[in-house]
Amino acid sequence: MTSEKDGRSRADNASLGVVIPSFGRPEHVRRAVRSAVRSGVDEVVVVDDASPVPVDLDEVRGDRVRLVRHEENRGVCAARNTGMGHSESSHLIFLDDDDALLPWAGWFYRRWIRAAAAQDPLSIVVGGIVVEGSARRPHIRRPASSRKREIWGLDAHLSRNGHSINTKQAAAIPRVALETVGGWDEALRSRSSSEMFYRLTEITAVAGHAMPVYRLNRGGHDKLTANPALRAESHGYIARKHADLLADPARRELFEATHRNMLGRTAGPEAKPERHS
Repeated sequence: MTSEKDGRSRADNASLGVVIPSFGRPEHVRRAVRSAVRSGVDEVVVVDDASPVPVDLDEVRGDRVRLVRHEENRGVCAARNTGMGHSESSHLIFLDDDDALLPWAGWFYRRWIRAAAAQDPLSIVVGGIVVEGSARRPHIRRPASSRKREIWGLDAHLSRNGHSINTKQAAAIPRVALETVGGWDEALRSRSSSEMFYRLTEITAVAGHAMPVYRLNRGGHDKLTANPALRAESHGYIARKHADLLADPARRELFEATHRNMLGRTAGPEAKPERHS
């Protein structure tokens, strides 16, 4: 068992890396990189997933920014795994290329990591999200907290009392936790974050914090995977992969209800699909 002293020692040495997969959106990714650098993280790894016009970061390059290119398009999960492999940080944030970190994000993440690691060095910390660009007015999602084996997306009580599990983008995840669960599942082209959190929350707790650290852009992007066939394919794959978790009737009911709700929103402005395939 990790002692409080050992946990704090590891947390004091924690480093923050941001991984940004990108495909064919040069202006968006440059803004995302600038936001990450301004937020005070230790490194930014951009993975160009074989964009038709290669990503150019000359305007925003610096000691903390690294650009990696795929020779062929491999999908967002493969790009995230590549970013993990090129990062040297102990904790990773996965930033979509048309979203942004808020300027104070790095300071708050480090504070939260220190507090969480005293209990468990595998603990994930999640901040609030400012949602913009949708049919609704800008609003804030405040994340849930959970104990180990309380599964995000399958245990309904985590989404009560004003808390949201739709805040996964704002997670700082220990590298060792990501490696323990095997990284991102490259077979998935939709719902990859949900599936990842099924695995992560089986092995560790999540500490949610109301302070917003992430700006999510709901508008102005191509709905590259927002189609019912792809969502249905991913739904079936996840159901087979996580049959043990879904053997619980309440979890299965919520899993199916979430899928139906997502299909209903596919064509609407609230849809936020995976970025590329």
